[in-house]
Amino acid sequence: MPDPTGVEFRRLSDQLAIGITIEDALKRLARRSGLPEYRFFAVSLTLQNSAGGNLTETLDNLADVVRKRVATRQRGHALASQARASAYVLSAVPVFAASALMLINPRYVLVLFNDPRGNIVLVCAIASLATGLGTMNAIIRRSLS
Repeated sequence: MPDPTGVEFRRLSDQLAIGITIEDALKRLARRSGLPEYRFFAVSLTLQNSAGGNLTETLDNLADVVRKRVATRQRGHALASQARASAYVLSAVPVFAASALMLINPRYVLVLFNDPRGNIVLVCAIASLATGLGTMNAIIRRSLS
């Protein structure tokens, strides 16, 4: 089996060979890896070992759960990428609008730079844009964690 899973299962096999119980060896495996999938594996095998039953069916169900978790995580990343692209587009709209206004009638845009009241409006607009981008970024990060 390829690394890193191969290394972990070799270590698990070595622990079983020296007499450590399967429950303890699986707990150590789950703790070492820190992955929920290994914890699911450890709990499934521990329960199957104590209760008996069809190991093949247990592992098939576990594989299905892990596949669904991976698919859900990938879907979340895809949706987050879409939201990130929307944030980029929304942040570019004011820049393009200001550029277009600068080409059409520069006096409208130059007021933002030459008049003190325009400076206040410009600072407020930039602060609003930064706040919106920061909020979108925080929401995207929180949805992925």
